[in-house]
Amino acid sequence: MLRAGCDGQVAGKSSNDNPGAIGRGGGAVYLVANNSITITGSVNASGSAGTLGSQQAGGSGAGSGGTIKLYAAAALSVTGAVLIANGAGGAAGGGSNSIGANGSDRP
Repeated sequence: MLRAGCDGQVAGKSSNDNPGAIGRGGGAVYLVANNSITITGSVNASGSAGTLGSQQAGGSGAGSGGTIKLYAAAALSVTGAVLIANGAGGAAGGGSNSIGANGSDRP
């Protein structure tokens, strides 16, 4: 089974103030080779950060990391490669006189 990351949850709100947008879940990468796989660059299946809420509204949740699966019948070479499937940071909600802060995407 191959499953991508889950989206974050939308934050609560107060009166007409809007919560931030949710962070999206990371992708799903599945590489299958009859012989070999060589990766020299990067593969990124990370989730994205939640965004800030306006005054008196919550900051939304971030997406979780995705999945990276590699299968090679003979050889797998990932020398110098970067494989990433991190979750991101949730956002901060706003106060009575301030807006929140965005979450962060992890490298």
